This record gives sequence, C-alpha cells and structure tokens, in this order.
Amino acid sequence: MTKQKALASPGTTKSYKVFVSSTYLDNQERRRIVQDVITRAGMVWHGMELFAASTRPVVEECLRYAREADVLVGIIAHRYGWEPDGKKSITEMEYDAAKERLMFLINHNPDIPVPQKNYDEGPDRWKKQDKLEAFKKKIVQDQTPAIFNETTLGSIVLDSLNKWREEKEGAAGRRNRFKK
Repeated sequence: MTKQKALASPGTTKSYKVFVSSTYLDNQERRRIVQDVITRAGMVWHGMELFAASTRPVVEECLRYAREADVLVGIIAHRYGWEPDGKKSITEMEYDAAKERLMFLINHNPDIPVPQKNYDEGPDRWKKQDKLEAFKKKIVQDQTPAIFNETTLGSIVLDSLNKWREEKEGAAGRRNRFKK
C-alpha cells in the first residue's frame, strides 16, 4: 500500500479536488508543502502551477478552478497580491468563488523579521496591507481559519483536510442511510 493511500481515510472512493490559493512570490515553498500534503491525503490538488496555455483570460481560469474544486485551501501570509480589477486581489476573488474553503493564516511573530520581498511592493504597498488586513477580517467573520507557522503548516493542513473529508463523507453516509 502506498503512503498516499495509507494516509487517506479508509473506504474513501471519491477523489476530492483541492484548489490551492495564495499569492505566489511569498508562498512558493508553502504551496509545495500544501500540495504534498494534499497528495498524501489522497486528494488531487490544482493550482496555478498546473495551468496550461489557454485562450481564456487568467482571471477566468483561476475562478473556474476555484469554483470547480470541492474545497479551496487558502494560504494567507504577508502579501495581498495582484488586483486584476484594481479593487480585489485574485486570491480574494478565488476565495469568494469557492464553494467551500479551508483557510490558513500565518502567525506573524514580531520577533522574527519578514524579508521585504515577502510584502507587496510599489507605491500602493500600504493600501494593499490595509486590504490584506480587511481580507483577513472577512475570513475570520466567515469561518474559522487555522493559524500556522513555518513548522506547523503541513500538519495543520493535513489535519484540516482529513476532518473536512470526514464531515463530507459522514454527511453523505447519513443521507444514504435515510434513503434505505
């Protein structure tokens, strides 16, 4: 039995699609960790790393992937990111488009300096920081996010995905029992 199957829930027959959403420049390593965890959980990840050339606009593709996923895993760190419409980041647009979301917010430790490259750049930097804080507040109002640091992200995402799957399959199992 492969490690992937060993970590997946027993009796799981559905292959869940998980869309990984985050800014890219500050989260490349975190995205790799999360993608590995999703695979280890027996699920299939989707994200910008897998996008093929398309005649569709980038925003349309991102939102399509977010809508089609069973669940979106969002990694929120220090950047608000690209705003295709000049108002809202693509990450927040994906969040809004998703059916279900598991969100992970970085636990900022003020004693550990964050490299400047991990923040939005340019003249709108502070406006984007304000938007990022508003987005985090929106997330906290909508649901319960998990707080992570660099050493806990993988285990927290794996635990959250397994609990999410148990809830999905438990609800489906209960519905099927009542149909008999």
